[in-house]
Amino acid sequence: MKTMSSTTKIKFIETTEEFAACKEAWNELAGTRVFHRWEWMFSWWEAFQGLGQLAILVVTDESDRWLGVAPWYKSFSTSRGRVVQNLASGTACSDYVSLAIRPGYEDAVLDRMVEVMSGSSADSHPLNDVDLFEFDGHDGDDPLMVQLGQCLDRQLLHHESCEIGATWRAPLSDSWEAFEKRLHKSFRRKTKKASRRLQDSDFSTVIAVTPDAIRNTWQTFVDLHQMRRTSLGEPGCFADKRFESFLLNATLRLAEAGLAQINLVKFQGKPLTANLEFIAGDSVCMYQTGLDPTYLSLEPGHVNFTLAIQNSIERNFAWFDFLRGDEPYKSRWNAERVPLHRTSIVPRRWKSVVRHGIWAAGRNVKDWTKNVIGPIKS
Repeated sequence: MKTMSSTTKIKFIETTEEFAACKEAWNELAGTRVFHRWEWMFSWWEAFQGLGQLAILVVTDESDRWLGVAPWYKSFSTSRGRVVQNLASGTACSDYVSLAIRPGYEDAVLDRMVEVMSGSSADSHPLNDVDLFEFDGHDGDDPLMVQLGQCLDRQLLHHESCEIGATWRAPLSDSWEAFEKRLHKSFRRKTKKASRRLQDSDFSTVIAVTPDAIRNTWQTFVDLHQMRRTSLGEPGCFADKRFESFLLNATLRLAEAGLAQINLVKFQGKPLTANLEFIAGDSVCMYQTGLDPTYLSLEPGHVNFTLAIQNSIERNFAWFDFLRGDEPYKSRWNAERVPLHRTSIVPRRWKSVVRHGIWAAGRNVKDWTKNVIGPIKS
């Protein structure tokens, strides 16, 4: 672990062993943001560490108390050079991830982080040779990312932010009846039918909240997810064994903290539909679902979401978060769209600036060709 001296101190976590040992300090800053938590980030790194090198930046005070952490790793791309991204980026779809900073220390921590990112420091550290910082999936209105942009402007660092999609969050009510009344009348017929099915003796439910219960339900959940994806002509994310290892370990670790569960619905004793949920403060986050496509006539999607939202209301949560993806069904549950952004930052190094300029120009030409000319056939 390398250290830079100043009023605040900078440390870099560069080994898996160091990462494994910092759970308590990490989660103190991550708080209720489930996709910031150590259980999520470390489980991803265990499975995907072959993608690059750890470059976690930690700001501490003089007594080594953590004030802020940037959950980063560094990889190399021929076209873009050395790129720093958030841990659990890409197929993990980690939503709302930015930085984790102790309240009241935002200015000091961000100033130190931007000093390191700018390349202006003479000290040797893992970010000295970075060509691009690229952070996906943060809320466009995230106050820390807004403040980071202001710090970057003061340092004259080139940065840009663009929308890459959105999450969808449905406000919950004090009761299922009150929530259902707010739905469109035509859609309400679907939810009432789903509620009746959940009360029918042909249907049964399993809600797995402990690590042991989740282990017992896991393969059924995976099978249902893969059945649905393959029925749509897609391989499904569990075709990648690294992803399954990551998600299982993350779920079990989060379940130990009371932050994960699997809801399973059976029809006549056979698995019909399931979903994996995580808890983030006052929100239930629906991370993944699955269903048996041979039973589409039973509308398993409506059954699944009806059970999940009813259960969330019973547990007094304020929001049900469908997370990333602009699927039309989400708005029917009165969910509100929350734009997600990607922020790209180029350090003040001429090679990095030139490399990014060439890559961006190539990307723009490719996009123009696709949108104006259309696909080129050989």
